[in-house]
Amino acid sequence: MALKDHDLKPKPAPDSDAAMLARMDGLDDNGLLSLRHQIGLRLQTDLSKLDLAHELGAQYRAGMALLESVTNKNDGTPANQRAQVFNSVGAMLEKVIKQQKVVYSAERLKRFEAAFLKVLKSLEPDTARIFFDLYGEYLNADQMPDLAAEEP
Repeated sequence: MALKDHDLKPKPAPDSDAAMLARMDGLDDNGLLSLRHQIGLRLQTDLSKLDLAHELGAQYRAGMALLESVTNKNDGTPANQRAQVFNSVGAMLEKVIKQQKVVYSAERLKRFEAAFLKVLKSLEPDTARIFFDLYGEYLNADQMPDLAAEEP
């Protein structure tokens, strides 16, 4: 009988998530990036919700895929164009590093603020009020150049 030549696993419905994932499993990096681009075109982008680190990472992966395709194929691509791809990927990597530093600084500031608030909560109310009065004066002094030069 011809049953041994057939896959007996049930096939997922064509519109199911499992079917879409199965089709995606067969895609290489370029295919996945193309699919991501098509999805991005269909989704409305709210810039306030844009994850810059994620988008920068996606751009870097796209650049790396292009770099791989340019360097691994001997299709007559001129050396100057290959160099441009190398430079672009290098610039993207610099942006990723810069973004990571920004995220690290923001996280560090959050931890500092949390510790700062814990210390303030442990102070006596009068001491905390004096602190905030002085703190407000120094913040205002930063906005006024003649007061910012004064030493405490």
